[in-house]
Amino acid sequence: MILEFQPRNYSSTFLLACLVLLQLSLIRSQKPETILRRNLLSNYNKELLPRENNSALVNVSTYLVIKRIEPKKNFMVTVQANLFATWMDDYLKYTDNPDDIKNLVVTADEVWVPDITIYNVELTTKLFGAGSRCYLYPSGKLSCKRRFSVSIYCQLDYKEWPHDTQVCELFIGAWAETRVNLVTMGKNGYSLNLLRNNPRWLVKNVTVNPQPIGHGGAIYIRYNFELKRKDMGHYNEYVAPAMIIALLSLSPFWLPRDRGLLRIAMTMVTLTLNALFLQHLGFDILGWSGDTVPKIGQFYRDGIYMNLFSVLITAVLRLLCSTEAAVPAYLAPISAFLGSSPVTRTVLCVPPKTGPWHPLAALLDRAAFLAAALIYFLVLVDLVPA
Repeated sequence: MILEFQPRNYSSTFLLACLVLLQLSLIRSQKPETILRRNLLSNYNKELLPRENNSALVNVSTYLVIKRIEPKKNFMVTVQANLFATWMDDYLKYTDNPDDIKNLVVTADEVWVPDITIYNVELTTKLFGAGSRCYLYPSGKLSCKRRFSVSIYCQLDYKEWPHDTQVCELFIGAWAETRVNLVTMGKNGYSLNLLRNNPRWLVKNVTVNPQPIGHGGAIYIRYNFELKRKDMGHYNEYVAPAMIIALLSLSPFWLPRDRGLLRIAMTMVTLTLNALFLQHLGFDILGWSGDTVPKIGQFYRDGIYMNLFSVLITAVLRLLCSTEAAVPAYLAPISAFLGSSPVTRTVLCVPPKTGPWHPLAALLDRAAFLAAALIYFLVLVDLVPA
């Protein structure tokens, strides 16, 4: 009997062995961080809260580094800052760490991140959206940083312009998740070390107020910014001329009462100045919306009314001085006293030989001057800052 030798097919076995060796070499060549990342994230569900106890709140510690704050037009304020946030993830702990890996870099696409957003903006977006980088530590702590620049709504008050102080608020909190609780890190919860020098505004104070969001017991954070406008030459441009115009508006009262045309001409000059400054003020702060009118604008507006009042008084004085009719009986004693007393004639500037109505006209003229001077004094005291 002849035995036939059947050659065995070793090709498939050899190929399988090569694949196994290749896989082992690839595994050995991978970095420990890559292996750890794969083990942590292989069965991780980023849609679940990072708490083994689903009823517990997720405390997210935040820290705001403010870089720029500047009011803009139409109730808007530009805020540029960096927001740091940290929280614990119970499903990403890697205490068994033989390679002593200090931290891992992960993105918001791979892990759960809080849906922190800014409330008082036109378009709300998640601060830690897709692509945000975070650092994962062995204890399960995640630390993320987000740089943002937004325009927030702010109720601007221009009553004290150009010496106004604005108080604006930045609301930060979780948008849809009610079990995210925001807390602040550090002593104040914010930093001004990177704040750029603004030639227009000075950040006087920042306060942080954590407040309940109203459902689920979660907390959001309200940052209050107190901004003081720098002078920028507005005082010399508007306030100082207002004082000069006030003196010019009072000067016609010291002109002779029979020079009505000259008094009216000087009054019209100051009226024109008030109108021009009011127009220039409107162009200077055009588009800066607010609920209050600046005091300096009220001054120039009221100055026009005072000029019209001066024109009216001048017209009445001309009429009285040119009247030859007798003074009514109920005014005759007053007119006689004012015209006969040397003191009153000196104070009221009544000429020795005048008509019957001249003493009363002089009294009206001085009373109008004192009333206008008192009004201007009160307005200027209120206008000039303490």
